[in-house]
Amino acid sequence: MEKRPRISRGGSRHLRRVLYMPALVALRHEPHLRAFYQRLLSRGKARLQAIVAVMRKLLHALFAMFPFNQSFDGSKLCPTGLATSLAA
Repeated sequence: MEKRPRISRGGSRHLRRVLYMPALVALRHEPHLRAFYQRLLSRGKARLQAIVAVMRKLLHALFAMFPFNQSFDGSKLCPTGLATSLAA
């Protein structure tokens, strides 16, 4: 019997709680993150693992945006050319 994957307990639980819903919304509305998520699923990752990877990618985007006062640009997170070339 295989166990379902869980979100790691390492790190900040408050940050994980805050980033979970934005990651789900981003998967529905941001095509670059959706392609990244689909690529992870095609590699055999569990859905929850892929969502946590999207959460981490969003966190990295936030840390990159604030020091330079930039707005969100999904193409910088996971360029489509990169997403298709890595999926092959």
